[in-house]
Amino acid sequence: MSLAGLQAQYELDRELNASLENSLEELKLSVEDLDKRMDDYDCDSNEWRTRFETQLELSQYLQQRASLLSENIEQAKLTIRECDRGAVEKSRDEIGGGAYHKSNEERKSLVLELNHLKNMADVQQSAFTFNFSSGQTHTNTQAYAHL
Repeated sequence: MSLAGLQAQYELDRELNASLENSLEELKLSVEDLDKRMDDYDCDSNEWRTRFETQLELSQYLQQRASLLSENIEQAKLTIRECDRGAVEKSRDEIGGGAYHKSNEERKSLVLELNHLKNMADVQQSAFTFNFSSGQTHTNTQAYAHL
């Protein structure tokens, strides 16, 4: 091999070496860029994972709280029912059988009297309407004489 051939080979090897070094630098930059993107992805992934886990914990807490409140409401309903029954039974016992029946009879009497007065008012209204429409000026005493 001649000196010119060796120099040509040397120049070719040097150009190839420079090209490889450029490629190596570009690859290093690409790897650094990919590492940065991977770190960003990990941060985003961790953020979403944290949000998801927080949401799950909150959901579980709210379900437990809702169950507890439902149980408290049911217990309160039972307590109210027991108190109402006890109060009614206690008031009946306090009033006594005779007093209860007496007040019930008095109530019935007042209801009958009220109905009687309503009927009288209806009869008087119809008698007044009859007299007014027929042109009579005196009241019709026969219309409510049976009362």
